[in-house]
Amino acid sequence: MGGKIVSFGEAIKQVISHYTPAGNIILEIRQVWQECVGKTSAKHSLPVGYMNEQLSVYVDDSHWLAELKLYEQEILEKLTSRIPHPVKSISWKLVVSLPKEPKTSQKKLEKQEFQDKKLSQETLAMIEESVGKLEDEDLRKAMRNFLIKIFFAQEATKNQGQKEKWR
Repeated sequence: MGGKIVSFGEAIKQVISHYTPAGNIILEIRQVWQECVGKTSAKHSLPVGYMNEQLSVYVDDSHWLAELKLYEQEILEKLTSRIPHPVKSISWKLVVSLPKEPKTSQKKLEKQEFQDKKLSQETLAMIEESVGKLEDEDLRKAMRNFLIKIFFAQEATKNQGQKEKWR
């Protein structure tokens, strides 16, 4: 088979990070971006996309683009230690200016919180009980979100089945 052996926790993190909406990951990266690149570099760069473990970053000046590329490996290491999602590479793009309003917003996170409120208290309690024993906080948070998404997917499937009965 030749596969890499990883812990169950690491396997779950990999699966969850694969299905986590990219907007949420970008928000997490933006929260730690200044720590990873420095205050001045952060003013000239903006993480804008995440797909297949690759981060896309806009940079507004060729000097800062060269500087950031020079320290790319160090930036990747810092990102890896600060967020639960794997970032294997960075795609840098020189732009005239950084967007005033980031493309992704807090709306996706608010949507998740809104969905939490729609779940019954019994379901939320069951989810909390299931993930409460996990020691790793990031894993606990990821599993909680994953289980919530599963419950909503099941509800959507049930609702879709009911709609099709009436067609």
